[in-house]
Amino acid sequence: MVITDKIQQPECNQNCVATIKQTATIVTGFDEGLRVHKGDQAIIKLFNVLHKRARRLVADKATRRRLNPLLRKFVCNLVMYFKDAGELDDFTLTNITTALSLADSHGEAMHGTIDYSTLIRRPNPAHPDSDNYFVVGREGRLDDPGCPIKQLEARPTEMLQIPQEQLGVFFGFYHARQQDPERGAPKIPVEDFGDLVPREIRTDPVLEEAFTDVCLSDGAWELYQRKIAA
Repeated sequence: MVITDKIQQPECNQNCVATIKQTATIVTGFDEGLRVHKGDQAIIKLFNVLHKRARRLVADKATRRRLNPLLRKFVCNLVMYFKDAGELDDFTLTNITTALSLADSHGEAMHGTIDYSTLIRRPNPAHPDSDNYFVVGREGRLDDPGCPIKQLEARPTEMLQIPQEQLGVFFGFYHARQQDPERGAPKIPVEDFGDLVPREIRTDPVLEEAFTDVCLSDGAWELYQRKIAA
């Protein structure tokens, strides 16, 4: 029997499907002059980013075939978590959509492949509450002194030396934060995050390992293992 990566439909209710069909204006690329291109995109159209990442990181096709619909279910749970809490405004939707669009941004370094962005990350370990939350996408506010785009704008020649994949991440989240410079990435308390992970993943060590590899940064993986994994 030939095993393929055929994608099943997500197990989402009609309310969730309607929500993930909403569009947000996000960065879709940039040209040689570093002029950013933007477009309207819906979460439902971006599941292929996680599927692509799974093909890169999960070698076993049978595992990927089981995981892919559950990745979609996890994103549905994630979006509905913020919607049910009354927090899915334009800012949050734009940031979630941006995070999903950039969830497989990576490049090659001397020591191997480096991820420039993942869907779920951990707050900066220097923050006092870094053990209490997961964040969707890249952490930071537009008014942070360490905002990479603002630093690069002050030294434009350095911008040309940044790998395109990494620069795309900087541009993407810079735009996503512009609606409200004082807000950062959407946060999910650790005690709530485990409930967003589909039960089929939580009860299957093979799927759980694949899920954490695909969706979590190294820091988020470590926090997940300490606080959530059985």
